[in-house]
Amino acid sequence: MKLRLLILFIAGAIHALGYPSKYIEGIYFAPLLAFIILFKQVSSQHSLKKKLLMTLVFCIGHNLCGYYWIGETLHIFGELPRIVSYTMSLVFSFFTMFHLWPIVGVFHYFQKRNWEFPLILALIATVLEFYWPQQFVTYLGQNFLLFAPYLKLAPIFGIHIFSLISYWIVFHINSAQVKSTRMNILLGSLFVVFMVLNIFSPLSKVSGDQQKQLKLRIVQASINSEDKVKSEQGDMNIYQQIVERYYQLSVKDAEEKPELIIWPETAYPYLLSLEAMKAAPKRTMPSNVLRSLEKTGAHLLTGGYDKNSKVRGQEYNSAFLFSPDPSINNVYHKRKLIPFGETLPFGPLNPYLKSFAENIAFFGEGEKWTQFEFSKAQNSFRFITPICYEILSPSFMREYLNEQPNTDFIVNLTNDSWYGDTSEPYQHLFLAKWRALEFQKPIVRTTNNGVTSVIYPDGSESDRLTFNQIDKLDTIMPLGEHQTTPYQKYGFLLTFILGLFLALAKNFRSVLARVSYRSL
Repeated sequence: MKLRLLILFIAGAIHALGYPSKYIEGIYFAPLLAFIILFKQVSSQHSLKKKLLMTLVFCIGHNLCGYYWIGETLHIFGELPRIVSYTMSLVFSFFTMFHLWPIVGVFHYFQKRNWEFPLILALIATVLEFYWPQQFVTYLGQNFLLFAPYLKLAPIFGIHIFSLISYWIVFHINSAQVKSTRMNILLGSLFVVFMVLNIFSPLSKVSGDQQKQLKLRIVQASINSEDKVKSEQGDMNIYQQIVERYYQLSVKDAEEKPELIIWPETAYPYLLSLEAMKAAPKRTMPSNVLRSLEKTGAHLLTGGYDKNSKVRGQEYNSAFLFSPDPSINNVYHKRKLIPFGETLPFGPLNPYLKSFAENIAFFGEGEKWTQFEFSKAQNSFRFITPICYEILSPSFMREYLNEQPNTDFIVNLTNDSWYGDTSEPYQHLFLAKWRALEFQKPIVRTTNNGVTSVIYPDGSESDRLTFNQIDKLDTIMPLGEHQTTPYQKYGFLLTFILGLFLALAKNFRSVLARVSYRSL
């Protein structure tokens, strides 16, 4: 048993190699191989308790090698000694692949009844993967991204079709059917057809015909977490340094005339008031914003904190768009808050626990699906601004875009500085790329300290601002036709229908025989 547990720990570490880092790009076959090993080992045990123990060891290996930055975050954000924070991060092994627990439970149920339906099991696993709550969203099919732009099925089925195929391979290899030459040929043929459909017509950098282009200036000030907290707590010297850095980067080479300047999540450290800025913009807008607008004539988007005028002490993690008039154009309040970072998941107990968790922000949940709009050079531009991990949820992004269907592009405001010099910024970027493929819209990923870039609908990128680089990224972003992809319109439903159809077509006789046998 000890050898099995060691193998599973190594398999979890292999799964983590599927993510990119500052050292290597993700290895495509790593997650697939890791899951094959996991279910091979799990299938050798008849006890559900032993299966779950083996799953836990797999998750620990994955957590320590893939999400090792959780410990660093607890150290920086929670100001805990490293030995304490990394010990606490082990607890997250239960949650980093939270969907794996019910999948193993269903696998056990099938095995106990000697059901050999790999495709049905794969469909159930894909459903659980999508609907089971996840914080840092992990899909088995995510590493197909390494084949971009040859992912023509992504705008139709989303990432889910790639997970379905991956799970099918995993469960087929772990079934008695793997000994059947006929079944191996069938699955191999279907996989070849699947890849040909993706490769036949590669995705384009611009969706449809190019309609217009936008001159962007993306500012990466790389403010370290300690200075950020001190400025927000009222240290005026550090505050002045921060706002001046944003101003200087925004107006540098001002003759290039950007049309939209973008600062990252919570770039402005002091509390703002939407109502006050609407009433008296010149008097209440941040001075570095006003000076940047005057110097460049551009619109300026920034992350910041908005005050709730109706609830005393309530703040929102927000995105503000300023016009060069000067005026406040619009605001978006973050809707999907991060547990233990921006809120606590304990409902009515949160106010009582707030005094014991001083570093948690306790933001209010936004209620509007804000779309920003501005005009430049006879062109109008419309965009939405998911903040931080909101971009990782395909269902959240689908709902946002369906509420605002005439969106030209997406801006993802992010601050990954809490994770230190780790792999998290690269993992975050990697997973965010799927939204550009699924919805065929460019994503401007603006971060405090890297990685900052523009992601195009074919999965490619513009130039990058790398980790802790202090600079601005000037780029001209081409924009294509407005379109609603099949995935945006129907979501997970298309993958479910296709998977169900294939499962019924392949297993109809076997299922019917079992039902008839039971009825007798």
